[in-house]
Amino acid sequence: MSRTNKKIISRINGLFFRNPTIMCQLSIAPIILVGVSLSNAVALSLAMFFVTVPTLICVSLIKNRLNPEVATMTYLLISALFYIPTGFFIKQIFPESLESLGIYLPMIVINSIIIIRSRGFANKNKVHWVFLDSLVYVIVFSIEICLISIIREVLGKGNLYGHKLNIFINFPALLLPFSGFILIGLLASLMQVIYNNRKKINIKKNINLKNKDNNIKN
Repeated sequence: MSRTNKKIISRINGLFFRNPTIMCQLSIAPIILVGVSLSNAVALSLAMFFVTVPTLICVSLIKNRLNPEVATMTYLLISALFYIPTGFFIKQIFPESLESLGIYLPMIVINSIIIIRSRGFANKNKVHWVFLDSLVYVIVFSIEICLISIIREVLGKGNLYGHKLNIFINFPALLLPFSGFILIGLLASLMQVIYNNRKKINIKKNINLKNKDNNIKN
């Protein structure tokens, strides 16, 4: 495996298992408040992709031409420009979700991923790394909101993507915001356990490799 491929895999693993979207709870407001159905989750995930990824790529392309004093406002302006066609697209494809999404759809323009990654990563790195970084962030956000929305819709409403399921379990409390907090906390804990286990396995592998090298030398 080439050094470049190893670097890509390492970066993806780090972004996925230590992703601030889960571990630091960036952009969790829409997950908690409107992540109660899979249709809402898919709509927000698509909107997040079509706004966040191109915005961060544009930031990377113009990073050397911006005055730091107006940089953040410029990032948000670029984000707003990408939201115009994205909002129209979402309204056409998911008209039934518009009312429940409410203000959280246009709030994607100022989501914390764009603000933090624009200033901390996109304005310091090359375009291909920025694309990879933003793509992984959006994928993790999409997995998180879709997983939590499925749990809440199935167990809270007895539906999945608006279709009635023949199940006898019904916990309407899962549709309330506090349940979203609890589920996000459980997901973050699960990711932490997976990360710790992977870290222990890698440490053991490195120790075994060193022992083998020492044995060969001896």
